Amino acid sequence: MRQFALATILALSTTAAFADAPFAPMPEPSPNEGPAFIDSSATRVDADQVQLKLTFEGGACQAVDEPVLGDVSGGTLALTIPTHDTSEMCTMQIVQIPVDVTIDAGADITALDVIIQAPSGQPQHSGTIEVSN
Repeated sequence: MRQFALATILALSTTAAFADAPFAPMPEPSPNEGPAFIDSSATRVDADQVQLKLTFEGGACQAVDEPVLGDVSGGTLALTIPTHDTSEMCTMQIVQIPVDVTIDAGADITALDVIIQAPSGQPQHSGTIEVSN
């Protein structure tokens, strides 16, 4: 009986020690870990706009914000797509997150250099997508 009481006390104290542990944030994937994008395309809509469609793997509580246009170098437009967390606590489930945006891009733009930014501001995925007509 004494051993049972000691085992019960040990089990309860171990459980109590972990009950107050803070929730850890979801770890962010390393940039360029695995394929950059599951599916991607950049299609010219008209002389001044390109429609970007892509899918990437992110957290179940991660949502996409408006893209930020950067500099143009050699016909390639730098494009950053920030994301944010939709909840303070979330499962560590990885889901496919779609992006479908139309951006201003003149006729001289032949490719998009896309960076998906994690909610922390760090690069999460990146890749270059050729613009098709």
